[in-house]
Amino acid sequence: TITILDSNQNVVCTLDTLLLCPVINPPNCCGDCDFGPELVYNGDFSAPNCNIGYASDLMYANCIQPGLLLNCGGYTEVADASAWQSNWQGIEHTANGGRALLVEGSCPGMPAKRAWLQYNIFQANATYCFSAWVKNVQNTTVSEPDLELRINGLNGTVIASVTDLAYADGWVQICGNFTPTQTGTIELDIVVQSKSLTGNVFMVDDISCRMISNCDNCCDNVHIEIVPDLLQLPQNGCTGRVDIWWDEDPNCDLSHLNVSGTWTMIGYDPITKKHSYYYQIPFGTSLPFTVFILDSNLNVVCNLDSLIDCIGPTRTSGCCGDCEYGPELVINGDFSAPACTTAYSSDCNYVNCDMSVLYLGSAGYTETTDANLWNSNWHGTDHSGNGSRALLIDGPWGSPSPLRVWSQSPTLEANATYCFSAWVKNVINSTQNEPEIDLRINGLNGTIVGTVGKVAFASGWVQICGSFTTSQAGPVELDVVVLSQGGANNDFMVDDISCKKVSNCITMNKMESNVEQLPELAIQLVPNPANYRVKADIQLLSLTPFQLEVVNAMGVVVLGYENAAPRLARTSVDLDLTGLSSGIYFMRLRQGGAMVVKSLMVER
Repeated sequence: TITILDSNQNVVCTLDTLLLCPVINPPNCCGDCDFGPELVYNGDFSAPNCNIGYASDLMYANCIQPGLLLNCGGYTEVADASAWQSNWQGIEHTANGGRALLVEGSCPGMPAKRAWLQYNIFQANATYCFSAWVKNVQNTTVSEPDLELRINGLNGTVIASVTDLAYADGWVQICGNFTPTQTGTIELDIVVQSKSLTGNVFMVDDISCRMISNCDNCCDNVHIEIVPDLLQLPQNGCTGRVDIWWDEDPNCDLSHLNVSGTWTMIGYDPITKKHSYYYQIPFGTSLPFTVFILDSNLNVVCNLDSLIDCIGPTRTSGCCGDCEYGPELVINGDFSAPACTTAYSSDCNYVNCDMSVLYLGSAGYTETTDANLWNSNWHGTDHSGNGSRALLIDGPWGSPSPLRVWSQSPTLEANATYCFSAWVKNVINSTQNEPEIDLRINGLNGTIVGTVGKVAFASGWVQICGSFTTSQAGPVELDVVVLSQGGANNDFMVDDISCKKVSNCITMNKMESNVEQLPELAIQLVPNPANYRVKADIQLLSLTPFQLEVVNAMGVVVLGYENAAPRLARTSVDLDLTGLSSGIYFMRLRQGGAMVVKSLMVER
């Protein structure tokens, strides 16, 4: 207050004014921002009277008479939910004796309702944080509440949501941001979704909406680095470590770390501030995980999803031999895509797999979980038996010309060997016109890779496969071909079509030679650290082909060199590094079954 006096010290004016500092207890889930004044009126339900400043689609029960029955679809304000029903547990969020909104949403089949709504005027092109605290008050897993923050009604934009709010979670904050495109009135809503069973009783408190600005995204300071162990033998899967750290920022309160799942912690480096964890996963699998960064009060500031994908070769004794298998190259080979006929073509006639037509006809095909759904004489479910689909073909009745029942053209490498396979099944219990099926490459007149003649019904699912070697890089057409039998039957299923690169296949001779003691394979890098070029001085085992690869920290080969006919056991290779950015790399030298790895630092 400014007081103005005259010359006799009499008060002439008293002028009240206010300085407002807009950074006021910012809700953590909206980020580290400057927050404007509160726009929600009575969001903590502290007004002297109940049901003040907001509206609801639900039925209001007088809050001055707790203990009365709160019917389904009803709401009230209460300090303690147990005052209304003894098996409801929950007091208002701040626990200072105020009130919270209590909603009984247990009417089975009740449509979505606005449990709370309020109108306010918002500025165009400004960003606002809308938040609320919610709590399930019934200790049951039946009909746990699904709640949403929306703007502009039941059909408006969902700002934030929580699904199956658990009693054990206590009070949970949900929040999100929105930016109006024009100035005007906007309806703020808290919506409860329908549940089919009783339950769905919850509290809401401390509803807030504030303008935010100058947000500092502290999560941008967090780093997750996956460092594979490149010295590990391929048959042992993917191993390595995960390093997690964050940059120091006085505006960001980042103090603690949690990682989802079970991990073996390597340790914490006080110099680099890195938290390191060990991982080991099999080839062909993935390890998803979430990194949670907490502030000094143990509130979650960031939750960052990450994934370790071990797509390297897997060794298996399949129909192509005991080899290292690369990643799958066939798309939707198990016919699990949401839509039928995804990613392949066919010479046959497609019939909609929604079963709107229950007749395939000669050379007709569809996708199905059970052949018996289409014809009572057909018997067969998908190969994996997990309820997914398989290709079902009514074999051609007339011309003996072959037909491609399935075709796809992945891009393959030059001079590499691939294993092409599929599972097939005769679906009709008859020895007449049993299916004859080929695997071919490059069309009907192309090379036959694998074949099976006269697939018997009694044989069940039969795998056919074969290997082929490419002469040049580019698309190669993979085909599953059926030969016409000139009559009825010839009906079959196809599933789990696969094509993978194979290498290091073990034969008896190779297994015997692996027992021998090999001379030392060695590599020296000069200079190291290197700028734009590096020389690799190499000691070979023999005058046989060798490969030299530069691998980044994610395990990706970024530079390669191969010599099929070295003339000297001691040789040098000069590599151009101009295409690489600064960082740590690994130089990997392979010859025969031996490998050696050296680290390489590239500096700019």
